[in-house]
Amino acid sequence: MSISVLIVDDHEAIRRGLRFAFHRYPEFTVCGEAVDGADALQKAQELSPHLIILDLAMPEMNGLEAAVALKYMMPAVPIFLLTAHYSRELELAAFGSGICAVFSKHDDLDALVARARAELHIEQPGGEPQQGTHCRAGTTRIDGASRKGQPRRRCHWRG
Repeated sequence: MSISVLIVDDHEAIRRGLRFAFHRYPEFTVCGEAVDGADALQKAQELSPHLIILDLAMPEMNGLEAAVALKYMMPAVPIFLLTAHYSRELELAAFGSGICAVFSKHDDLDALVARARAELHIEQPGGEPQQGTHCRAGTTRIDGASRKGQPRRRCHWRG
């Protein structure tokens, strides 16, 4: 089964980067793209994606506004927020809007794909389930290491 992803960002370069990141994994298919929040609502209704990735700052309707409407329309679909302007306050507002993970546009997009695999319970290519432990703010670490004294990959929270 192919996992469909809707990418919403007003910058073509970001959409292209996300397409490339997901293209490397055959279980994912980018089913559509939207350029703002209003376009995202229409495309989500038409395409019924399994995952939605929203930019924060977009014309017409920003990512937080779109997330509230999308969660109402599709409560089971995970929504990720992508932003160039990360802050703890933004992260809290995002979680309050129904977004389940916040990523900086400056971070490695492989972390976003890994979180998508964990969120959607997709097995790793070797056949084992994706492992993860929860960091604060409900985000998932991919390597399963403990917080204290263990090497680990970057969590998606700052603080």
